[in-house]
Amino acid sequence: MAEPATTSRLIKRYADARFYDVGTASYVSVEDIADSVRAGDGVRVVDAKTGQDVTQTVLAPIMRRPH
Repeated sequence: MAEPATTSRLIKRYADARFYDVGTASYVSVEDIADSVRAGDGVRVVDAKTGQDVTQTVLAPIMRRPH
């Protein structure tokens, strides 16, 4: 059984396909997000305009790729 996430990152997804990490106040890449998930960090991705949770939509394709 996996350890529970020790860190939770809030990422905002913008219409121009950019991701902004609210905690670090910086833009991050999709690979940065994938690396955080693989390291066991909790990640929540929300649409910057609507506030809708899009975590599954963002993470599903990137987690299927080999690292």
